[in-house]
Amino acid sequence: MTKTNIRDLRNMSLADAARAFGLTARAIRFYNERGLIESTRDRTNARVFDAMARQRLSWISKLRQAKISLSDIGDVLSAEDQGGDVRTCALMKLESRRRALETELQRVGDLITNLSEAENRAPQRIGAVGR
Repeated sequence: MTKTNIRDLRNMSLADAARAFGLTARAIRFYNERGLIESTRDRTNARVFDAMARQRLSWISKLRQAKISLSDIGDVLSAEDQGGDVRTCALMKLESRRRALETELQRVGDLITNLSEAENRAPQRIGAVGR
């Protein structure tokens, strides 16, 4: 579904929302319980999601793919609620995540270098141990 027709739909069922956003039904219920999204109930008492909930699910789905924490996602959604610049807030969270990953990658690279250098400095063993 495109962004336009997701917004045009009146209400979306839990199963349809899960398919549209690549989330599990359990994850969507969890986000609902955490207050990140709101749902209503239809006449059969099934959860349905309006345009605002679908927009929030879109943000959640994209940011979770980037491994952004739920706390940070909450900040992005709050910016949207307060009429702030949600894109700028999301970009700031993504940049922060990138810096953390770059730091972690540097640490792993340093460890690989240290282990490789230590292996090259280790004396070569000849024969069996304990002779």
